[in-house]
Amino acid sequence: MSFRRRDQYLAAAAGDNPDDAPLKRVQNPGRLIAFGVVTALLVGAAFVVGGMVKSPQDQALANVDSEVEVFAQVEERVVSDSFSLPAVVVAGATTDVLVTEAPREASPVAPPAATDTAAPPAATPVAPTENETAVSDRAVVSRMAVAVGDTLKYGSLIGEVSGRPVFAWPSSVPLFRDIVVGARGSDVKAVQQSLADMGYSATVDGVFGAGSLATLQLLYREAGYELPFVAAGVRGLSWRELIGVPTGDGVVQAAAPVGSILGAEAPLMTIRTTPPALEAQATAVEVGRLAAGAEVGVEVAGAAPVLSTVVALGAFATNEDTGASGYPVRIALPADVVIDASTPVQIRPWGEPQSSLAVPTSAIRQEGSASFVLVRGKEAAEGEAPAHERIDVAVVAQADGWVSIEANDALPVGTEILVSP
Repeated sequence: MSFRRRDQYLAAAAGDNPDDAPLKRVQNPGRLIAFGVVTALLVGAAFVVGGMVKSPQDQALANVDSEVEVFAQVEERVVSDSFSLPAVVVAGATTDVLVTEAPREASPVAPPAATDTAAPPAATPVAPTENETAVSDRAVVSRMAVAVGDTLKYGSLIGEVSGRPVFAWPSSVPLFRDIVVGARGSDVKAVQQSLADMGYSATVDGVFGAGSLATLQLLYREAGYELPFVAAGVRGLSWRELIGVPTGDGVVQAAAPVGSILGAEAPLMTIRTTPPALEAQATAVEVGRLAAGAEVGVEVAGAAPVLSTVVALGAFATNEDTGASGYPVRIALPADVVIDASTPVQIRPWGEPQSSLAVPTSAIRQEGSASFVLVRGKEAAEGEAPAHERIDVAVVAQADGWVSIEANDALPVGTEILVSP
């Protein structure tokens, strides 16, 4: 009989309930202790390992303050900073050429010398010779030598007013008196300079001598006239015969017909001082390629672009009518191109873009107006920042995250440059 059954038999014999029997003794207590020790060791090891292993988020947070330098290479590529700017036609400026006083010529006969014994003889009327007229107060067109479409150069003959020739002259010359040999002054010097600018041999000294008179006479004779008499028997410069115009290459837009009476409201002619042009508005991105003289393509109604040039680039401004802001750009209207207000016109870069040295935009650094890149330097000692070499560059174009730079011997293709901050 087993011990268990024996105990149950004794308990039953005594009349006791087997469930009320005392707890039995634990068998093999050493194993239980060993199990507890192993479990404790495993829990401790797991805790240690868990402290050593970090999640990706923990690693990212730990690396926030660490600096990692990123480099890229200099490449040869096309960096096209293409643009397309809508343009409109603007009319050229015009100015009216006015003649408010008719040219006046004095008598070709000098007065006789005064004597003590005889009274001066009575003046004898002298008939005007060819191209010489009597004094007239009316400014009347008696001949026109220019026609609509002609270019009016300084020194060119415009025509005749009240029978006397009138020439185009720079309006900057202060003409206020008739000039004869011996006259001096700023007006004399300005006339001499004008003659020199027209290609005549002239001494510019502010003294109207025989040489200046001969040069002016040559101008008149080339046009088929003689110098006027500005005093009795004295030839010289008549300020009324030199008509001031603002430009030496204006185009005649309108001319008064022969017989017209001229005045403040009736101009001798109208000239265009600036030609019609195209006008567009550029942003700061395009303005670097639109300096005066730059070549651009003019695309009319989707046709192939025609070569033109930038005439002027204005300062940044806001259009009061449209509210748009930008840099006004004036482009020469190409010859033989007919454009009206309804014709769509686009201004584009001229020519095909060429490949060049290029670096990522993030590699370009600024110091004042200078642009430069940092070339990978030698490895530095532990704890020290690497010393990268600075190379100044000239930026040509920028597009699509790349910058085109001028050729630079210090930056051959493949050179590693810093792109990180």
